[in-house]
Amino acid sequence: MTHIKTVLLTLFFAGCLSGCATMLGDNSHTVHVTSVPPGATVLLNQEELGKTPFLVSIDDLNRDNVISLRMNEYAPASFPVTVSFQKLAFLNFLQLSYCVFGWGVDYFSGNLYTIENPEISAKLKPSSTPSN
Repeated sequence: MTHIKTVLLTLFFAGCLSGCATMLGDNSHTVHVTSVPPGATVLLNQEELGKTPFLVSIDDLNRDNVISLRMNEYAPASFPVTVSFQKLAFLNFLQLSYCVFGWGVDYFSGNLYTIENPEISAKLKPSSTPSN
């Protein structure tokens, strides 16, 4: 009987420390960015990351994120990263009395949301003013 209680308590506490979207959902917070022409500078929230083609890793989906592209002699382009609520998080309600913990785990792990536009392919337009 003690073994069964130990197993049940272990499962209960493991459930308290888990979030359904974290365990079962889409946890890849990346956006693949390409451009024509290639070699544009990729920025996430004004922070320079690299050149296209580039895989942008986004750590915090709980804020507004913008991916921008810049290249000499081309007009800059910006793309908001669109996120949506990850529906698997509703399974946290199955945890009944401790579902608040599941919501918290999903929120703080960044897995309460999923990226709707995981690929950005931009055709840059020539700038009307030459750059120095």
